[in-house]
Amino acid sequence: MGIELIEQARQFDVGKFTILGTICAYPNHTPIPFKEENLFDGYPEETNAPYGIAKKALLTQSRAYRKQ
Repeated sequence: MGIELIEQARQFDVGKFTILGTICAYPNHTPIPFKEENLFDGYPEETNAPYGIAKKALLTQSRAYRKQ
């Protein structure tokens, strides 16, 4: 669903688009307090990994769609 929303926003030239992340996307052993730069430092906690990886994929896709 998120992929389709990002693509539709592109097609309709939406000026701003908000994607919400989740703590589940952070690696299992992320230092506390969490920092945004820690997001891609490892694999998420096993029981939440599919959801966390999906959120990371949307973030990555949105970066690819940024206007230059």
